[in-house]
Amino acid sequence: MEDRKKRALGRFVRKNALAAGGILLFLLLDRFRLFDAFLFCPWHTVGLYCPTCGLTRASHALLSFDILAALRYNFLIFPLLGVIGYYEVVALCRARRGEENLLKGASRLPLGLLLLAFGLFFVVRNVLLLCGIDPLGDFLAG
Repeated sequence: MEDRKKRALGRFVRKNALAAGGILLFLLLDRFRLFDAFLFCPWHTVGLYCPTCGLTRASHALLSFDILAALRYNFLIFPLLGVIGYYEVVALCRARRGEENLLKGASRLPLGLLLLAFGLFFVVRNVLLLCGIDPLGDFLAG
C-alpha cells in the first residue's frame, strides 16, 4: 500500500516538474524571440485576436510580478491558473491516496466554464477590434 502511494506521488512530481520546466524554458527562450519564425496564429493572419491571445505576454508580466500588465494582456490568465490549481490539488490528493488515475472523479465544470469564458472573450475582444478599439495594439496604429 505504501509503495503504491510513493509511486503515485513520484509520478505526480515528475509530470509536474517536466511540465513546469517546459513552460519556463519556453518563456525564457521566448524572451529572445526565438520562436517568432515558427509560431504563427491563424487568427492573426485574418486580422483577429485568438481566444488565448496575450497569454504569453501575461505570463511574462506575472513572472516580472507586474499584475496590472498581466490583466491588460489577457485577464483570463488568472482563472486559467485557478483551474490548473484546482486540477493539481485533485491530482495531489488522489496521488497521496495511491490512486492510479489522478483526475478520475474531478469535476469538469471549472474547465467548461473556463472554455466558455475564453469563447466569450474571443467574441468581445474581436467586436471591440472591429469597432476600432485594439486592446493589445497589435493591429490598429495608436
